[in-house]
Amino acid sequence: MFLFFLIFVGACGGGETPTKAVPGESTRAAGTDETTKQTSEAGESADGVTVECSLDDERMEVTCQAYGSREHNFSWTSNATSRSAGGHNFAFPIENLVTTILIELELCKGSSCELITTSIDASHLVSDESTDSSDTSAQTSSTGEGADGVTVECLLDDERMEVACQAYGYEDETKFSWTSNASSADSYGNNFAFSIEEPVATILVEAELCQGSSCESITTSIDARHLVVEVDKKQRSDGGGEERSGDEVMTMQSEYSQGKCDPTGATVLESPPADPARITLIEPMGSMHGNHITPIDHIYVKHRADKPLEIYAMADGHIVHFGWNSGTQYRMIIEHSCDLYTIYIHIQQLPEEIEAAASEYLIYSSEIEADAGLSPSNRGKDFRVYPRIPVKAGDVVGYDVVDGTCDYCRPKNGSYDVSVVDTRVTLEGFVNLDTYKGEFWKQHCVDPFDYWQGTFRNELLKKTLIVNNNPPGGKIDYDIDGRLVGSWFEEGKGGYSGAERTASDIHGVGGHLHFGYSNLVADTRVITFGMYNDKGPAGFHLEKDAPDPADIGVDSGVVKYRMVSLEQGSSGADTGYIVASTGEKWMKKTYPAGGVVTAVYREPRGVVLVKMLDDRTIKVEEFPEVQYPEDVSDFTENARIYKR
Repeated sequence: MFLFFLIFVGACGGGETPTKAVPGESTRAAGTDETTKQTSEAGESADGVTVECSLDDERMEVTCQAYGSREHNFSWTSNATSRSAGGHNFAFPIENLVTTILIELELCKGSSCELITTSIDASHLVSDESTDSSDTSAQTSSTGEGADGVTVECLLDDERMEVACQAYGYEDETKFSWTSNASSADSYGNNFAFSIEEPVATILVEAELCQGSSCESITTSIDARHLVVEVDKKQRSDGGGEERSGDEVMTMQSEYSQGKCDPTGATVLESPPADPARITLIEPMGSMHGNHITPIDHIYVKHRADKPLEIYAMADGHIVHFGWNSGTQYRMIIEHSCDLYTIYIHIQQLPEEIEAAASEYLIYSSEIEADAGLSPSNRGKDFRVYPRIPVKAGDVVGYDVVDGTCDYCRPKNGSYDVSVVDTRVTLEGFVNLDTYKGEFWKQHCVDPFDYWQGTFRNELLKKTLIVNNNPPGGKIDYDIDGRLVGSWFEEGKGGYSGAERTASDIHGVGGHLHFGYSNLVADTRVITFGMYNDKGPAGFHLEKDAPDPADIGVDSGVVKYRMVSLEQGSSGADTGYIVASTGEKWMKKTYPAGGVVTAVYREPRGVVLVKMLDDRTIKVEEFPEVQYPEDVSDFTENARIYKR
C-alpha cells in the first residue's frame, strides 16, 4: 500500500517565521517478518528544536521526544488521543484509529510561539486488507501547481473516505484558505485534512495562498469516480427509476454522467432553448394536470407549430443520456459541468450526426433490434443510452416535429419541456427529500432565468406568464412542515415513485395528493388527487374564500373544502381560461395580452374533508356528489391516510 508521510512546521502567535514544509520519510524496524515499529523523521523549528516520534504497532502506542530546547514551554496534542502533555516528551496509547496520526507541539518563549507538526502514516493499522506493496488501490494522490512554483499534494484514502492535502514551496508568512466540494470543512494552515461528506465524481480542493494583498488560487482535482455509487443501467427509460434498496444513492453525476463529469464546465446558460422569435409562451414550473399531481419540475416551451423547431444546447457540455418519454419521444440530458445539467423532454427527432453517435452507446435489451439503432422501429422499447457526445452552446440537438409526417409525431401542439438542474442547490420546500429519491433531480430543479445570460433572457421574460410573485421560472416546492400546504403521499403507496405501477397508473401517481396554488391564475388555490373517487387522477380549484392550506395545522381540526371544475365545454376542448384583458378563450399556446388570465368555472360540486393528525400525517376523504360543505358531517371508512 502506498504510504503518505508528512512533516511540516506552521506558525502560531507572534513567533519567528517557521521553515518551509518538507515531506518526511518513514523507516521501519528490522528483525522480524512482521512490521512492529514505524519511526518518523525529525521535525525542526526555527530555533533548532527538533521532534522525533515513533509508532509501536504491536503496543498501539506513540512516543515523541523534543530536543534542543531549554527555554521553551511545551504543549503537546494529537488527533489519535484525547490526552495532552507538557514537557520534553509525549507518550500515549492510540485511542482513535486514524490513517494519519498528527502530533502537534506548541513551543512558547514568552509571548512568542511556534508550532511543530509531525505526522505518521498509520494506514496499516486501520486497513482490513493486506499491506502488500503491490496493493495501491486504497489511496490515490494528486498534485496541483501554482504560478510561483507552489505545489499542493493531496492524498485520497478510499477506505477511510478521507483526503489529506499539503502545500510545498510557499514563501514565508503565506496565509492559507482551503475549501473542497466534498466537505463543508475548511482550514487556514498549510495543510488540509477532511472526511468526505458526500461522494462526488471529481473531488476539487481549492487552496488560496495570499502574500499581503496578492493572492493565488490552486485547484487540485482527484478522480473519485470509483467512490460514486454504481447504479442499475436497466433503470426504466423515463429516467425516474425505481426506488433502490439499502443505502444506494442516485445522483446526476453517477446516474447520467457515469462518474465522468467535467468539473470546470459551464456555470451559466449562454443560449436560449430555441429561437426566441419562434417561442410564443413560456409556462413556468408548477403546473398540475393529467398524471402530474404534484407541481411539474419543468417549464413548457410553446412555439409556432408551422414547421419543425430547432432545439438548442444552452451551454457547452456533453449529451450524457437518452431515453424514451411517452413511448415515442426522446428525453435528453446534457451535462454542462459536474453541477449544472439541462433536461429536455418530448424531442421528436435528432440531428443525424447525434443519432449516429448515440446509437454506438445503445444498451440493448432483448426486444431491441440491434441493427436499427435509435430508428423509429425501436421507439417505445426498453433501452437506455449513456453517451458522452460533446456539444457547444447554440448547437441544434433535436427537433420538435409537428407536421404529422411521421407515425410517431405528436399532434400539432408545438411544445416541449425544459428543466435546469444545479446540484449545488437544494430546494427548501420539500419536507422529506427521501420521498422524492425516485426522481433525485427534483430537489435541484432551479429557475432557468437565474442561469440564462444574454439579450434573449429579456425576450423570453416578455413571453413568460408570472403569477403570485413567483420566480419567473415558477416554483415546485411548497411544503411547510406542520402545515397542510404542499405534497402528500398515501400511506403504503411507495412515496413519489409509487410502490406499484399498473396499466391504468403507469407513472405510479395513484397515491399522490397536493394542496397548493395555480401557476396560471393569481391567488387561486388548488387540490389535485392521484386517485379521486376511485377513478383516477383529478384536479380542482377551490372556492375563492377557501382557507389557505398554508394556514392549516394540527390545531385547525377538520377542514372542509368546496371544489370547482374548469368549464372546458362539452367536448373538453377548451382550457377553461380566458384572457382577462379581452375575454377571449386562452388555449395556453401564446402569451396572453396583458399577462393575466382568469378561470371560468362550472357549477361547484364536490367537497373534501381533511384533518392534520400530526405535523406529517393527514386524513382525507372526498365526497364527489356533495354540493355544500354543511352536508358532510364527518369521515367515513373510505377516508385515506397520507404522509410526508
